[in-house]
Amino acid sequence: MRTNGKAVVLHTLVFFALYSIIIVALRLHIYTG
Repeated sequence: MRTNGKAVVLHTLVFFALYSIIIVALRLHIYTG
């Protein structure tokens, strides 16, 4: 499986975005709960 720069950057951004959304959702849930 070849790795090119764009794919690596794209996956990193997607992972970071999902991670951020989960963290924010958990913080909001704890804050409102």
